[in-house]
Amino acid sequence: MNENKKSKIWMIIALVAIVIIAVLGVVLVVSNNNKEGDEMKKTLIAVYSQTGQSMHIAHILQKKISADIYEIIPDRKYNDNMWKAWDEAQDEIKNNTYPGLTNTIPDLSIYDTIIVGGPVWGMTLANPVITFMRNVNLEGKTVSSFWTFYDHDEKYDHTMCDMSKGAHYITGLPLPRFVTGNVKKLESVIDEWVQTITEK
Repeated sequence: MNENKKSKIWMIIALVAIVIIAVLGVVLVVSNNNKEGDEMKKTLIAVYSQTGQSMHIAHILQKKISADIYEIIPDRKYNDNMWKAWDEAQDEIKNNTYPGLTNTIPDLSIYDTIIVGGPVWGMTLANPVITFMRNVNLEGKTVSSFWTFYDHDEKYDHTMCDMSKGAHYITGLPLPRFVTGNVKKLESVIDEWVQTITEK
């Protein structure tokens, strides 16, 4: 093999190597960008659960969207009977003595989406949820909610939207007792709603 042929072969090998290196570089850049994007698009589910039902919903959602969960824990115990709990809540509202929270609210700057869940009290947010909403800055976030209820929930979504100042609010998920009591229905309703959150 003469020197000219050897030179051409080595040139081809060098060009192939350059192409391979370039392709690998692009793959690594895309992979890193995807990782960074995933890190930025984190979701937090903040939930107050008086009886455990709202927390059950939060865990179902967590599995579907890989979210973190923060439990909203008030510094006072409410009656397990929802009607008596509402009576207690009304006294707090009347006297503007909303509960404090016993656990530290996480750093929301690392989250892109905040989902707030809890029971309906008097057609609207439970008082511990109101305390949480009053103590967070949701500006620039995507916010939505879910709520469990026995009867009426007319004010819930509207109030949650109003309290999500500066955020992009997505219509929340109402979960009446005939839905939460039916496993198949519950899964179906949650799956449909999750699409509105993930496709924002």
